[in-house]
Amino acid sequence: MLKITSGIYGGRKLVQPKTNKTRPVMERTRHAIFQVLGELAGFDVLDLYAGSGALGLESVSLGAHSVTFVDTARVAMDAIKTNCKTLEITAKIIVVNSKVENFVKSSESKYDLIFFDPPYAEFDPRHVKLTTELLKPNGTLVVSCSSKTELLEKYGKAELIKIKKYGDTQIAYYKQL
Repeated sequence: MLKITSGIYGGRKLVQPKTNKTRPVMERTRHAIFQVLGELAGFDVLDLYAGSGALGLESVSLGAHSVTFVDTARVAMDAIKTNCKTLEITAKIIVVNSKVENFVKSSESKYDLIFFDPPYAEFDPRHVKLTTELLKPNGTLVVSCSSKTELLEKYGKAELIKIKKYGDTQIAYYKQL
């Protein structure tokens, strides 16, 4: 069962998309991510490869101003909309059905925090670099990928500040200069 780990919606259950393509970030890993990130009050958040929307919804639970969810799977979009409706936070939410690379190339918005959490087999470092262009100054990019993936110290103007491994997953934090 998937649930929000902290904040005002802590403990609330979330529905997951019924697909084998989605790999939700484990609860203890999500909790650790948000321990590192700290206060998110007023943040504009982008959740790429959103799946159930757990990362973005956890952000709202911790005070984020808005979250944009991007995923290509219709079942993921439905799960996100259901979760947002259940939590009654639809006013803070934008749900976009698009390929991540298309969204990133066409978006004119900037974000304080971006989650980049693709299926392991779809990880593309070129998309990480493109994504950094959507960060506000001092914005943070959180990359989730296989622990076997070699990440760069810098993508665009974003520099690696921390990396942590959790089993077969690694979480890397990049800060926009």
